[in-house]
Amino acid sequence: MKKILILGSTGNIGTRLVERFLNDTDCAITVFARHASSVYSDVDNIFVCDGDSNDASVLKRIIKNQDVIIDLVSTSILDTFYNIKELITEQQKLIYLAPIGIYGEIPNNFEYNKNFIEKDLMFYHKTVCDSLEKTNLNYTILRIGELIDGKEDRFVITNFGESVLGYRTVYSSLTKILIELSLNFELYNKKNIALTRDMTKEINPMKVITF
Repeated sequence: MKKILILGSTGNIGTRLVERFLNDTDCAITVFARHASSVYSDVDNIFVCDGDSNDASVLKRIIKNQDVIIDLVSTSILDTFYNIKELITEQQKLIYLAPIGIYGEIPNNFEYNKNFIEKDLMFYHKTVCDSLEKTNLNYTILRIGELIDGKEDRFVITNFGESVLGYRTVYSSLTKILIELSLNFELYNKKNIALTRDMTKEINPMKVITF
């Protein structure tokens, strides 16, 4: 039974992900957020922990027994990451979510809200990704677009250095790949990938670019 720690578990992604883990796997899930107990209750496969991800002493206690850490924290991004970086071991795996666009990988012919993520947050996420890629840790960086409901199978994965093929990501596709990444350590290990809908058929034909 894999042990999964979900940081920032009370947001839109976290609540959907926890529900799917409980429904589709036998993983032991630790949910961590400032007010996790206001959303979750301890049951057979779930342990609820209230806390601040800026507090390294609390993170140290809950990270040490986990197989996979999924970082969904949307505030204090840098402080949380640096705490995790100091505490995680090479036997564990970190899955880090970042927004698409931090590398300028969204083609200009997509008409999307260029301010869907604040510029400061984009900088923080890129800083984390750059730092993580210099470590010897097991990790997957998963870049995602504007989140929407939709069909689970409507997604495409693009690698670092490739243009993304869309600017939206379906919630169910995201939870699906997060679980797959958690259950299979080698899947996209030490990789930086993007998960979006393939929207190229919804606009004029585009030229794939690299950066």
